[in-house]
Amino acid sequence: MSVVYMTKDTGSIHQEGNRLIIKENGTFLTGMPIKNAEGIVVTSNASISSKVIHTMLKQGSYIVFTDWQGRYEGILCASRSNLKMVNMQMKACSDDALVLQMAKYILQHKISNQIFILKLFAKYRKSDKLKEVAARLQNHLEQLELVADCNEARGLEGICAKEYFAVFDEIIDKKEFTWKGRNRQPSRDPVNSLLNYSYAYLEREVRLLTLGIGLDERYGFLHTNNGRKDSLIYDVMELFRQSVSERLVLNCLGRKTIKRDDFYMDGDKCLLTDAGKRKWIESYEKWMQSDEHGRSYLEKAIRELCSFLEQLQE
Repeated sequence: MSVVYMTKDTGSIHQEGNRLIIKENGTFLTGMPIKNAEGIVVTSNASISSKVIHTMLKQGSYIVFTDWQGRYEGILCASRSNLKMVNMQMKACSDDALVLQMAKYILQHKISNQIFILKLFAKYRKSDKLKEVAARLQNHLEQLELVADCNEARGLEGICAKEYFAVFDEIIDKKEFTWKGRNRQPSRDPVNSLLNYSYAYLEREVRLLTLGIGLDERYGFLHTNNGRKDSLIYDVMELFRQSVSERLVLNCLGRKTIKRDDFYMDGDKCLLTDAGKRKWIESYEKWMQSDEHGRSYLEKAIRELCSFLEQLQE
């Protein structure tokens, strides 16, 4: 099974018999058995025939629409919520003690993953500064057990993130890239740009997996349920930002799979070139096929989160 990416406005995809046919500007690019398509990701104004949509839904595949930076916009799939799972979420969200336990569970994983990366690169870069920050984050992790409410937990998360990203320049290759701190919208340098792409792709994976398991994306724990965002999605993403997204980014930069000339500036925004996007997608799909940090790892970790939630309510 594979994921098909449509990144060109001039692209089109239709079905002939049992095959997907992909074209650009009306010129044939490639084809494949539609049964082998796990999903289609549309990051442009490409056209997709209604026959392709019907077949993808019928076989349990998905079509995801994103913006030009890979940020999620919407999804077409046949999955439905699992009533048992949704009832568990709703019940837990009405209990402050359970919400706090779930928030701690998520942050324990996130901070532990931050510590892992700092220690890994402290050894690789022979950096005392990374060792020191890793030790401070370990202290914060121990303090997490003592916090009394979610606001305090979120405050601790913010402290850890600030200290973690403050030493990111010790991790990346300074000869190729510079780091002046975390920035999001817009991303103003290659490293932040690639981090944003990576988080956007992670969001898509998390949405697909939570749908498949039957969770309702609106009921979260660490992020507030204010009706303006899908809180559970952002909760679950915190489990994987370091272990999946940031490790992939650092792998791409460290191995020079993606280089400085794969980016360009559009005003104050730093973006991947078309060639850079192709490199990123190829690296990303290869990475996500790994049992160590790919889709199977994500699904296992999300199911473990569900099991923890179920245990809390027994």
